[in-house]
Amino acid sequence: MNTNRKSRLIVSKPPFVLTLKKMHENKRSLIGGNIEPNEKPIEAMIREAKEEAGITLSKDDISLIKEIHYTKNNISYQRYYFLLKQPEQYHFTLGEPDKFEALEWVDFNDVSESFKKTDRKVLVEINGKIS
Repeated sequence: MNTNRKSRLIVSKPPFVLTLKKMHENKRSLIGGNIEPNEKPIEAMIREAKEEAGITLSKDDISLIKEIHYTKNNISYQRYYFLLKQPEQYHFTLGEPDKFEALEWVDFNDVSESFKKTDRKVLVEINGKIS
């Protein structure tokens, strides 16, 4: 069975969440990406945060708030959602302009179809639970 593993970072300044607007699409993503073989989810999240948002994190800067595992079409999906502690201490810069148009703050109440289903579900679930 193939495995698809990803880490995602939720950067929240209620009522807003930081998103990546994908190039030439009306799609949004949370900061994050694939977990490499032999890489731990938190290590992938630290690496992806640097690559996509220009921030340097340590393990103490983020906390795992949601883990989702499911199987579909003989593929095992694993999603790890981390919350950035004290986001006001960071200056975010777009790190992959070939993939994304912009880093943008979006109101939690406007989380829409532009997000992948699993990300959208997690954002809706945590809305109001984090401050």
